[in-house]
Amino acid sequence: MTHNKIVHIWLLACFLVVVALNGCGTLGGWTDICFPIPQKTLEVGIDILFVAHSEYKIPQKWNELNDWSQTGHDFLKSWIFYFQSLPEEMYYVTVVTNPANSIEPKTTIAIRSVNMGYRWFNYDNVNEMERKRIQERFDKEIISKLEARLHVRAVKENGY
Repeated sequence: MTHNKIVHIWLLACFLVVVALNGCGTLGGWTDICFPIPQKTLEVGIDILFVAHSEYKIPQKWNELNDWSQTGHDFLKSWIFYFQSLPEEMYYVTVVTNPANSIEPKTTIAIRSVNMGYRWFNYDNVNEMERKRIQERFDKEIISKLEARLHVRAVKENGY
């Protein structure tokens, strides 16, 4: 086993310990949005959403801000949603939980970080008014479209 693999495994183990102790990991997050469907179904729905609404894809001018693999978060199932209308920003969204022992299929996602064109801001770095605005925008522009496309109703598990 190479040194890089050992370091990567060690970092992953540390991250999992933090997740287990804190519940939501090092990134924190906005409201948990639970879809009553398997993760794969949600992933397909998001892929279709990006095809139908290409305006949510990262524009070339912001590609360098997609640095999540360099920061060690590339093992998370994630998406970046870009919003061109003011305020221009991107949301880094990940699968929060996908319990294997659940009787009902369930996939939970949440915004983990927001970029306003120059750096990523975690939940704790944004004031309460901005948190609410960001969550409402995500609910209106992304969650509502996913619900309509997937014919399900998402449930908020915690929130602002």
